[in-house]
Formats: sequence, structure tokens, C-alpha cells
Amino acid sequence: WRWVFYVNLPFGALALWFVAQRMPPLIPPTKGRLDAPGALLLMGGLVPLILALQLDKQAHPWTSPTTVGLFAGAAILLALFAARAVHSAHPLLDLGLFRNRVFSVANAALFFYGGAFIGLIVFLPLFLVNVVGVSATGAGAAMIPLSMGVVTGSTVSGQLVARWGRYKPFMVGGGALLAVGVYLLTTMDAATSAGRATLYMVVCGLGIGPAMPLYTLAIQNAVDVRKLGQATSASQFFRQIGGTAGAAAMGAVLALGLAGTLGSAAGSFGAEGALPVSPEVASPALRAAFAGALHPVFVMALALVVTGWAVTLLLPELPLKRHFDHYPGRGSTVGAEQGQPEGVEVDDGTGRFVPPPVAH
Repeated sequence: WRWVFYVNLPFGALALWFVAQRMPPLIPPTKGRLDAPGALLLMGGLVPLILALQLDKQAHPWTSPTTVGLFAGAAILLALFAARAVHSAHPLLDLGLFRNRVFSVANAALFFYGGAFIGLIVFLPLFLVNVVGVSATGAGAAMIPLSMGVVTGSTVSGQLVARWGRYKPFMVGGGALLAVGVYLLTTMDAATSAGRATLYMVVCGLGIGPAMPLYTLAIQNAVDVRKLGQATSASQFFRQIGGTAGAAAMGAVLALGLAGTLGSAAGSFGAEGALPVSPEVASPALRAAFAGALHPVFVMALALVVTGWAVTLLLPELPLKRHFDHYPGRGSTVGAEQGQPEGVEVDDGTGRFVPPPVAH
């Protein structure tokens, strides 16, 4: 199993080489300082939070001293991080960004969608291996349609947004399609074929593609260009935290479901109730047990998607900016009289966007 991780090393090294050798340097017009104490408080708060979510809840239940202590420590350190962010001249995350409704709503939606997406990535292969009966390699290959659906949906929606200048309809439509796909996953049982599961994954991928990436676009479009880095990293942060929390909650639901079903049918799984060595020798009882235990997991994923979709309805849609021009020695007041930010392309009245003049 270690090769699951080792295989990523050459690809990571290649990506690092491209970043180091080919990526142009990004030199900001003004220099800032890293808020090192704030970064340490944030990491110190996130580590116990993630540990508390990921601990085996049969060995360490939610009300155990270990779990409660980790949550309490995380709460204290994250509260100190928030206090530090309020008083720091160069905060790691400017809490004033949360006054921006687009920023707040988009990150809330990303939190729920992140939980659902990571849940699908983690638990769909378990269904394919333990219920459908494909090999681990086959389960990995079966996830390709989901990835292709994500790429296709993201590419098509990106082109349409660039052409029409509107993004919210694609976010709402993509979320609705994702909800349909996850609902179809909730209908799977022990008799589900690999082809049927693959079709449902394609539907999910086509919904995820236009949904999740556009939230980052909406955030970048709504915040001050000077806060662009903080806002973008925050969107990734909330999506990852949502994924961690969602995967932990779904894992706890799966463990409880398996504990109930495997306990009553342990005789079908060997002397000690161990899982079979390969999916080919899995008994019908084991497949039915996993199908039953995974059903509430997909129902939870559906609830997260529907919640994220409902939050998206509250997202204000702002006109899509076409240009930023805030570098020293450049910029103009084009659009200032029309209430547009300086340096942003504006409509000249003919439906075309006219770039601001550049000072040389």
C-alpha cells in the first residue's frame, strides 16, 4: 500500500521542477510580512481539529476525554488566531473579508460541497470493491469517468462564462446536476453493476465541474485585488476543511453501519469477521452489508450537496471584471465616472469592453 504514496513522488518532483524553472516570478508592488505567530496559531488549531475528526470513534467516541480535549484545544487556538488576525498589521487572513457577502456565501457553499466531493472520492471506491466486486485497480480506473466529467464540465462552463460574463446560473445548474447524480448514488444496492455506477459517477462529475471552480472565480471577482491572494487561499482552505469534516463524519456513519450489520452476520466472513483477501471471494452477505452501510453515507453526501446548492442561491452575482490594472506606473480613471473600479475595462456602449489606457 505504500506505493500508493510513492508513485506520486516522481510526479511531484516534475511539478516542482516546472514551478522552479518555468513559472515567471510574481513580484508584488509592495512588500508585506508573514504573520508567523498567526500561522503557528492556525496550524496549532487545525492539527487537533483534524485529529479529533479523524480518530477512530469506536476507540475514541465523540464524548471521550481525548476527542473533547482535542476539540477544546482547537477552539482555543483558533480563537487566539482570530484575535491575532484582528490586531495584526499583516494578518494571515483579513477577517474583514467576511463582510463581503460573496466571499462569505461562496466559502460556506464550498465547505459543504467539499465535504460531499471528498466523500465521493473516498467511499465510491469502497462501494466498487466491496459491493460490485471489482479489483482495487479496477476501482481506480472506474474513477476516471468521474474525473473526466469534472474536467469536461469545468472546461465547458468556463468557456460559457467567459463568453456570457455570468457565472451564477452555471453554479446553480451544476449544483442541481450534482444533486441528481448523488441522488442516483443513493439508489445503488448490492445488485448494482459497474456500468450503472460509472454512469452515475459521470453525472456527478459533470455537476462538480461547473459548480466548484466558479466559486473561486466569484470570490476573486468580488474582492479588492490587493486581497486576492488571501481570498483565493481562503476558498481552498474552507473546501479542504469541509472535505476533512465530511469524510470524518461519513466514515463514522459507515463504521456504525458496518458494526451493526457485520455483528449479526459475522459467520459469513470467517472466524474473526475479517474481510476477504480479494473481492472475488466476498460473500453475498458481505456485499449486502457494505451496500447497506454505504447507503446512509451517500444520503449524507446528498444532504451536503443540497445544503451547498441552497446556500448558492443566496450568492449575489456581480458583473464579471475583465481587467485589473494596479501596477505602478499603470492605471487610469476609465470607468470612475460610471462607478467602476479604476483600471477595469468598461463597456463603451456598443457591447464591447474597452481596456483602460496605459500610462508610459
